[in-house]
Amino acid sequence: MGIGLLLVVLSLPIQAGDWGADAVFNFSQTEQTLLFNGTSARYKLGGLGLLGKYQNEKLGTFYLGGGVGYSPDETASFFSVTASGSATSVFKQAAYSNQLQLTDAFALNLSLNHRDYDIEGDLQGEINNQPLSVDADSRFKLNELVLSTPIRLNQTNTLELGVGVIDWQIEATAKGRLATGISAKTAVEGSGTEPLFIVGLQTELFNSEINFTYKNSTFAADEKTTMHEIVISLPVVDF
Repeated sequence: MGIGLLLVVLSLPIQAGDWGADAVFNFSQTEQTLLFNGTSARYKLGGLGLLGKYQNEKLGTFYLGGGVGYSPDETASFFSVTASGSATSVFKQAAYSNQLQLTDAFALNLSLNHRDYDIEGDLQGEINNQPLSVDADSRFKLNELVLSTPIRLNQTNTLELGVGVIDWQIEATAKGRLATGISAKTAVEGSGTEPLFIVGLQTELFNSEINFTYKNSTFAADEKTTMHEIVISLPVVDF
């Protein structure tokens, strides 16, 4: 879906609509570690990025961009040992949204969202009193389809309630090395498609439009766990 949106954005005529960019911050985490056949993979994503956007009254709004993230307290499972340390991440994002005005009082928002996270961590642990170094690499792919309805509260505040689906994929590896030179590797893969619920608020802060969105889903692996996500976005430039 991300490649398709990229090709559409690159083919759009420059003068046909409005161009701009939004700053975006997102953070999501499951309440419990995901388990796949007894092997754990931690779901914890976040980052600060910039999304270029093209807005057309008839076509809708297209977004393309990415960002970076940093986690000072990342962990990874390596056999029976949990290693901890810091991790850095890079994410790419492509999205599309459009509003369908069905009646004078009722509108329906359609949004598609693809995100791709690459996370690298240099973690430390211990096995039998021997120092353990772990190189942890994870890749998360998320695809979302959401239908929502805006509810105008007053001139500056609009509430948004929506439902949809989220398709997720996880690939995680941990390569461990002991001080003695012994090394080993563990890997885990998982995926699923789950219902997604959102609550959003569009408001004004310091004379600028800002959007707050909360997302909730239940991820099913060996056991089910709840995913929470917060997204904050605001326009930073218009052309």
